[in-house]
Amino acid sequence: MTTVPPPASDTVLAAVSESLLELLGLTELHPETELVDSGVLSSLAMVGLIAKLERRFDIRIGKDDLELTNFRTPLAITRLVSAKTAATSAG
Repeated sequence: MTTVPPPASDTVLAAVSESLLELLGLTELHPETELVDSGVLSSLAMVGLIAKLERRFDIRIGKDDLELTNFRTPLAITRLVSAKTAATSAG
């Protein structure tokens, strides 16, 4: 059985940023942009983002992952997705 390595974190960050820009209608986004406390990422947008990332990376983001700290910034989302893709690739 061949295992597929998880995507590099810069690839994940690019995909997360692209998804956020598209969903939120923004033109630019920094990896440390505050999304939750600033109100930029609403709960409805978060649901759309989760669905998009699950499809893009073939992962499952479960209810235990729905902590605001995982969605606070694009970098935090990247860490979550990277961990999920690594777990999927490993097992």
